[in-house]
Amino acid sequence: MGDLCTAGGGPPVVTFVAMWAVMMIPMMLPSLVPSLRGYSTMSGPLIAGSAYLLVWIAAGLAAYAIHAIVVSAPLMAGIVVVACGLLQLSPWKARRLEACRVAHVSATASAPARQGLRLGVDCVARCASLVVTLVAVGVMDWAAMIVATAAITIERYAPRAAKPIGMLLLTIGAMMVARTL
Repeated sequence: MGDLCTAGGGPPVVTFVAMWAVMMIPMMLPSLVPSLRGYSTMSGPLIAGSAYLLVWIAAGLAAYAIHAIVVSAPLMAGIVVVACGLLQLSPWKARRLEACRVAHVSATASAPARQGLRLGVDCVARCASLVVTLVAVGVMDWAAMIVATAAITIERYAPRAAKPIGMLLLTIGAMMVARTL
């Protein structure tokens, strides 16, 4: 991943966050589109979607810091994945998923930027365990991105899937920890 971070010639964090932003569009679009259908104008979804992406770009800065830690300490990567598995099993995660199922904008929404920011913050919170796992196992790994996207989308429509996904993360994390010992 280090080479990818410096491939653009700029500072590693700038390159990482730029790639992160591009990656978030196809990853989050399947989950975002249903929330944007309530707008009655074309500009509403564009403004809300842009604000939503801005939140994910900010989350990319945190992802960069997490990535720097797990790349330098493989044991930490396993511990992070175990922690993410535990978060998946938590009542907090269940509440985030329930809130997501009812999240949508009204046709009379007058502040699409504010709603997009709120959708983004809610989505970052809901997806944190899966996205942090992605960062820990290989943020630019296409197979990992596809699996994370599928898990995020499945959870949106079937919140009970969070628990089996959490158990899978616990298993993967434990295997990662065991491999480093």
